[in-house]
Amino acid sequence: MSCYCEGTQKGLLRIRDVEKGGECILMLRTQFTEKVRMIHYNKTKNVLFVASRDGQFRIWKIPHEWRSKVIDEREMNAEYERRRKAKIARNS
Repeated sequence: MSCYCEGTQKGLLRIRDVEKGGECILMLRTQFTEKVRMIHYNKTKNVLFVASRDGQFRIWKIPHEWRSKVIDEREMNAEYERRRKAKIARNS
C-alpha cells in the first residue's frame, strides 16, 4: 500500500493514496483545536501518532488493508446469492 498522511490547519488528518493521484481514502477527526504539528508512523506496529501545536496527542491503529465499501458490498451480495442458490438446490 502506498499512502501518505497530512495534517490540516484545522486539526484534521487525511490519509491519501499515492497510486490514485493523492485520493483521500480516510479522514480522521482529531478533535484538535490547533493545527497538526507532528505525525509519526510506526511501521512495525502499524500505529500512527499525531500531535497538535497546543500539545494534544492522539494515537490510531491503522488497518493493514484499505478496501472500498462498494467491493465489500458486492462480495456480501455475491455470497448471499451463492448461499440462496445452494439452499434452493438442496430443497429441490
